[in-house]
Amino acid sequence: MFCSVGLSFLGLVVLTSFLWAPLLILNLPFILLGLLVLRVTGLSHRLLLVYYAIYDFMFYRSEFLRKTLWQVMYDLMVYLYPQCKWRCMNYGYASLTPDGKTLDLSLVDEYERFPLQMYMTAASCQGAFTSWADKTVVEVGSGRGGGLEYIHRTMKPSSSYGVDYSDNQVEFCKQSYGEIEGLAYAQGDSEKLDQVKMLEGVKADLIFNVESSHCYGNFDAFVAQVSKMLKQGGQFSMTDFRADTDLPAFETSLLSHGMVPVMSNPLETSEEDGHHPQCDPGLEAGRAAEDLSDR
Repeated sequence: MFCSVGLSFLGLVVLTSFLWAPLLILNLPFILLGLLVLRVTGLSHRLLLVYYAIYDFMFYRSEFLRKTLWQVMYDLMVYLYPQCKWRCMNYGYASLTPDGKTLDLSLVDEYERFPLQMYMTAASCQGAFTSWADKTVVEVGSGRGGGLEYIHRTMKPSSSYGVDYSDNQVEFCKQSYGEIEGLAYAQGDSEKLDQVKMLEGVKADLIFNVESSHCYGNFDAFVAQVSKMLKQGGQFSMTDFRADTDLPAFETSLLSHGMVPVMSNPLETSEEDGHHPQCDPGLEAGRAAEDLSDR
């Protein structure tokens, strides 16, 4: 995946070089002079801090702007990477063993083993269901749909629904999995699930959310919607990124909407449980936390 991303970016740079190359050459002396001034005066560090603050606000603190930017980004990904091989957009989950495997997968699924292992870890609710046959499952933030399709295919719930904010992602899912019985996808706002036509009258046994809620403008509104849609005794399971300083507000949102914590497990390397996150720590904006709540 990363190879194809790099090649696509390189191709874009080459194709647009006639636009940016002349401007770069003409302005290069001014750019170098500006960088020198910043270095000598010590302003570069301050500007970097300002940049980080603006980036953090735009992508992780604001409400409307954050939702809009993430939507544009994920819509664009469908155009840039339309291949069906890339079905999961999340990080992975691996055991502390030589091969890191926690699931027996087919050759088709092996390509995305670790993202699928993360999905199964989040959705299985630590074995809360003895049988999935009569269960209704909802994934909020279903992305390219591969994780939910795998859960539906292997655990065989009676019905599975995927909701995503990106129209393009949902269209990709409908084209890829539209003929699978009991599995459906629709565009919708995580903070307004009660306005998603597909979910009218749906009461879920399980609602899960995999590395998606950091894109939401109002996490508390999302949890309120989840609480309304869950059956009595239903399970809400999620895994996502949170800075340590954000965890109190995160946990307060869950508790204030009737979620009774069953298990909270930070995904950090642990000799005790023998698992760790299969991802580049440099890509994580804080601690990856997994929370399983029972309504």
